[in-house]
Amino acid sequence: ETGKQRCFWDAFYVLRGEEQYRTDCPRIRKLLNALRCVETSNCPLPAPAGDNGTSIGPLQISHAYHNDAWGLGKDEAGSHDHWMTHCQGVEYSERTCLRYWMRWCPWALQFGDVEALARTHNGGPKYHRACKTARYWRKVKVSMEVAAYDFRHNPRLREWKHERKAEQDFTTFVPWECRSLLSYNLSNWWD
Repeated sequence: ETGKQRCFWDAFYVLRGEEQYRTDCPRIRKLLNALRCVETSNCPLPAPAGDNGTSIGPLQISHAYHNDAWGLGKDEAGSHDHWMTHCQGVEYSERTCLRYWMRWCPWALQFGDVEALARTHNGGPKYHRACKTARYWRKVKVSMEVAAYDFRHNPRLREWKHERKAEQDFTTFVPWECRSLLSYNLSNWWD
């Protein structure tokens, strides 16, 4: 890495706080939801531990990841207990994830590069060297695309689902091809 490259990547600063990223950025919100789906299949809390018990919570955060994100020392007093109790919650896990990204890839947060963010979550700051992160990104990408068509995540589809159900329950079913004909005023046509 040359001095110019280092200067370029170190020039990015985090422009928002972690809470703003969690609540105000739809792409980041969608990514966090997809990460949770991929990591723990959106199971009820407490999420099962992964990686032979070294990763916990809905985003499967390891102790080293947690300490790195919050700037704690490797063997700082109370850090293990703090990790074990707090990383089981969704909000704290998401804040930890965002702090990790703010430290290691602020440029991806600034540009909204969700692929780099997901791969950094899975493989660390040198994710580009690990092939596993490409497979992980494909899973996350599919989860993000599927969420757009999921009735639980998309309010417009929820409304459409209820309208369709009401249509089928309370009226006779009219095929899609005929609906456009029924919407026209055909009374003048018969005369």
